[in-house]
Amino acid sequence: MVILSEKLVPYFLGVHHLTRDEAIDHNTAYSTVFFGQTVPIIWDGTYFYINKSSDHSFQRASYSGQKHRHLLKFMSMCLPDGYCLDIRGPFYGNKNDASISDYIVSTKKELEGWCENDDVMICDRGFRDVVDVFSELGYEPKMPVYLKKGQNQHTTKEANESRLVTKVRWVVESFHARLKKFRLLSERIDNQLVPKLEQCVRITAAALSKYRGAIVQNKNSEEDKKMFLVM
Repeated sequence: MVILSEKLVPYFLGVHHLTRDEAIDHNTAYSTVFFGQTVPIIWDGTYFYINKSSDHSFQRASYSGQKHRHLLKFMSMCLPDGYCLDIRGPFYGNKNDASISDYIVSTKKELEGWCENDDVMICDRGFRDVVDVFSELGYEPKMPVYLKKGQNQHTTKEANESRLVTKVRWVVESFHARLKKFRLLSERIDNQLVPKLEQCVRITAAALSKYRGAIVQNKNSEEDKKMFLVM
């Protein structure tokens, strides 16, 4: 595990393992048309179930009121073709996506140094509390539009803006599905392995990047280009 963490992970995981030009190459036909030649980063949280701990403080912190189970969370940052740029964690089960993202952005300087102004941060509605943080750092947050109070349905413009996000964001869910196919991570994690969970998750994510590659293939196919020309 130590050797994999030293020899595999730094080359296939982490913000700085790709240059910006390499990251832009992971854009799809959709993300290029929707957001231009920027670096869109898709944020989403995932979780791994653990056993109930005998440590009272850890037991309370790891309990998720949403899932009604004990778990630890990780935050994934994927590129538009499903390639994992980075994954951070673990975080306690009682933390939500917005507070985790706020923590990452405020404490991880490598993200601030690698991203440029107007880079797009794509997320779901659970990140509404961190949208202002992204904006203050010069990024452009994108998430599905909320219905306003007293509004029964979205306007055409709001619905289309939401579709731009969902059309690109689904790949992070597919990445999480890949990640959880590994037997160690697909079952409830024994608490003795919790101290090594971060290493296991990062090694698995790096191995997926190296050996499985991107989720969206033929991402700049001629059919996609023709479709946009017709539009």
